[in-house]
Amino acid sequence: MFSVYALSGKHAFVYDAATPTRQLVCERQTMSLECPAGSQIGVLWAVYGRIRQDAPPCVSNPNTNCRAPTSFSRVTEECGGKPSCTIQASNSVFSDSCSGVEKYLDVLYECRQPGTYQV
Repeated sequence: MFSVYALSGKHAFVYDAATPTRQLVCERQTMSLECPAGSQIGVLWAVYGRIRQDAPPCVSNPNTNCRAPTSFSRVTEECGGKPSCTIQASNSVFSDSCSGVEKYLDVLYECRQPGTYQV
C-alpha cells in the first residue's frame, strides 16, 4: 500500500491505494491473478495481442499493431471483483485480431477492499 495525496480547494485528502501488479503470459498459457484474503481484483489495464516487439518470455515479433478490442472488458468480466481468477491467453477467449502473430496477455491490476470503486 502507498499513500495518495489529493488536493481539492483548501482541503487535502490522504488515502491508501494498492500497489498495482503486472503479469504477462504468452499465447496458449493461463494467467492466474490473486489477491490476499479480504480483498478483490480491480483490473486497471489489459491487452491481448502484441503492442511491443519484445515481451519476455514470449517470442519476439516485429508486428506491434495487434490488440484484441475486448481485452480490458473480457479480463474485467472474468476477474474484476473476485479474490482470484484464471484466464487463458488464447484466440478463443479474446479473438484472433492478427492472424499469424504470436500474442500475449498483459494485465495490470490491484487488490482492493470489497465495495471500492471498480474501473
